Amino acid sequence: MTWEAATLVVIAVTGILTLVLTQVRDILLKVDEVLDAWRRVRRTITMLSGQSRAGGGNGGDDTWRKAGGRKERRGSR
Repeated sequence: MTWEAATLVVIAVTGILTLVLTQVRDILLKVDEVLDAWRRVRRTITMLSGQSRAGGGNGGDDTWRKAGGRKERRGSR
C-alpha cells in the first residue's frame, strides 16, 4: 500500500465516521423532540380529562386527591 492510498483510506474513514456521528446526533435530537412532544400531549390529555370528569377526574371518587403528580388518600395518616 502506498502512502497515497493510505492517505485516501484515512480521509475516507474520517469522512464516513463524521457522517455517521452527525446522523446519530440528529436522530437523538429528534428523539428528544418527540419525547418532549409526547409529554406535552399526555399532560394536556390528563389536564383535559381531569376537567371534564366529575369529582376532579377520578371517576367521581372524592376520597382521592391529586397532589404533586401522585394520588394520595385523604385522611390516611
